[in-house]
Amino acid sequence: MDDYDAEQQGGELAALDFSPPADDEPRDTPHTGTDEDDDSEVPVFTVTNPAGTVSVSAYLTGPVQRVDLDPSVVKMTERELAEEIRVIAELAQLKARSVMHGFLLEGLARMGNDRSEWSSILSTAIQLPSPEQAAENIAEVFAARYGEDAH
Repeated sequence: MDDYDAEQQGGELAALDFSPPADDEPRDTPHTGTDEDDDSEVPVFTVTNPAGTVSVSAYLTGPVQRVDLDPSVVKMTERELAEEIRVIAELAQLKARSVMHGFLLEGLARMGNDRSEWSSILSTAIQLPSPEQAAENIAEVFAARYGEDAH
């Protein structure tokens, strides 16, 4: 269980304080993180919508690492922006998982395992899409969602 105690940190609602740190407070960001949180060596995979307004980066294992928004997103409704982030995040996670598929498949093949058989196992049993499957899925989503703007 987590050692964090919200009441000791300023009351029950202190855990919900999302205000930015003051200028004199240290900032824990991906660029200036502490040694414990240093993820500069961890590969991330990014997908950006065709308009270039929403980019999402995901870690190799799937969790979202970062969401970048263009200032023009203020023209979108909250619902539109949330949906756009959700779709692009799912595609970034898909892309990252497909790279994991490739890494695992390469390792299994080097150990003498059948590539085709293990690619199928990774895709179905473990639900890691092949890079080709991920690329097809991303292309399909972009075509359906953005039409001609997807190119």
